Amino acid sequence: MATYFHTRFFGLRAFTTVYGVQQALTDVAFGLAPVAVGFVYDRTGSYNIPLFAIVGAALVSAIIYAMLGPYRYAANLGAAPAPAETGPAASPAPTAALAAQHGSRP
Repeated sequence: MATYFHTRFFGLRAFTTVYGVQQALTDVAFGLAPVAVGFVYDRTGSYNIPLFAIVGAALVSAIIYAMLGPYRYAANLGAAPAPAETGPAASPAPTAALAAQHGSRP
């Protein structure tokens, strides 16, 4: 899901930077979580507190994802308006170029 959301909301221009930061934070969390859960279990004798903390963190994450803005591209890329032509040598729309390459009509 992380890769999907990164490309959806940040695009490919900053993909490696955003994904790298996210992966580093995920790795730190995966490294510290077992130690923290074990520490709490040793102190309390129960996994309830860490379990509720993990569920709470998942809910916060879901709320943050729900607050993201709408996807910036059309659901059907063929429905997106074609770029304006700038002159007689302007290239055809990408869908028309692909159709021409494959011998089918757009």
